[in-house]
Amino acid sequence: MREVSSRRLWIVALAALFVFRLGFGLCDQLFTEDETQVYLLGLRFHATHHWPAFGPDVVWTKSEIPGALQALLVGVPLDIAPVPEAPYVLLNLLSMGSLCLFAWYLSARLRELPRWLIWGWVLTIPWTLDYSTHIINTSYVLPASLVFFLGFLEAWPRLTLRRVSPPLAHALMGAALGWIVQIHMSWPLLLPFVAVAFVARAREGARAFAVAAGAFALGVLGTGSLVLPTFLHYGLAAGGGGVGQNLHLHWRNPLTTFVTTAGRFLAFASLEVSRFMADSSVRQIVYLRDHWWIIPAAVFVWAVGIVHPVWMAATAFRRRARVADWPAVRWMAIATVALAALSFFFVSEPAQARMFYTVAPVALLYGAYCWTF
Repeated sequence: MREVSSRRLWIVALAALFVFRLGFGLCDQLFTEDETQVYLLGLRFHATHHWPAFGPDVVWTKSEIPGALQALLVGVPLDIAPVPEAPYVLLNLLSMGSLCLFAWYLSARLRELPRWLIWGWVLTIPWTLDYSTHIINTSYVLPASLVFFLGFLEAWPRLTLRRVSPPLAHALMGAALGWIVQIHMSWPLLLPFVAVAFVARAREGARAFAVAAGAFALGVLGTGSLVLPTFLHYGLAAGGGGVGQNLHLHWRNPLTTFVTTAGRFLAFASLEVSRFMADSSVRQIVYLRDHWWIIPAAVFVWAVGIVHPVWMAATAFRRRARVADWPAVRWMAIATVALAALSFFFVSEPAQARMFYTVAPVALLYGAYCWTF
């Protein structure tokens, strides 16, 4: 009886969180450049039913990401229920479903942590709340990246829980990669993880490697096939949408880039609120002046959003822990920060946190392990 009551409580809590997250997304701004462009991609498909060849624009180079997925993710819900809020419902179902899956996986890895802490933290921190509830292409990255890293953790022998088989793990990675390729230009950050997983399969023998490669290819084909009509119609050169222009060697200060990237990486798993309150310090002050009653809570959360990442950074220097997986998770997080920092040397765009939001699940994994201390 007690177990039934606990299950009902969880169902009610998750339903309430879904309503909260959906409402949060609906209250966010829509009519800025990025949000408007992504929404109009789907609206155009809904109005004309012409197959979409390209997805979001890359404003820095005036190029377009090839593939139909982004337009379909917004347009198909409008076909099912022709109301403006329909795409938000699908997005929130995708994001909350994947977050719940990842929270369940973290709970399975770290049984000593309370489930309410992991689930409540993952579902309500600013980065997973803002960039997964309202219409912008970055919001559609999170569901796929969570699935990708769940697959990677199960494909990497050092961290696997054996919850899924290696072929299925590689298929999940492939499907997620094929998804993100059509959504955001950060997908190359996933390739080193794919390589690490395949090295592990190669060590198990040729047969294991071949099976994993086949499963990965099927996964990529499952979502990436939506790109094929674009290349068939426009050819390989024009079908690329000009995204190759984004590859541009650009020197940066290595130490500054690494430290800044590390701070932004850790903020994914913490309470970073200032960037989501307004896009400048002046507007933040005006916002707090107009909403003075939230100042005490805002100051508290702002302070935690600084102290918590600093504490997580200091925790990286701890080599020993009660959790056996800590060394592997620790080095995985450090390597991910180095990878993200290195990637900025190959683009000329200003370094921004959302440019490597694809690896946010690694920050969530690392943050969860930090809680064990």
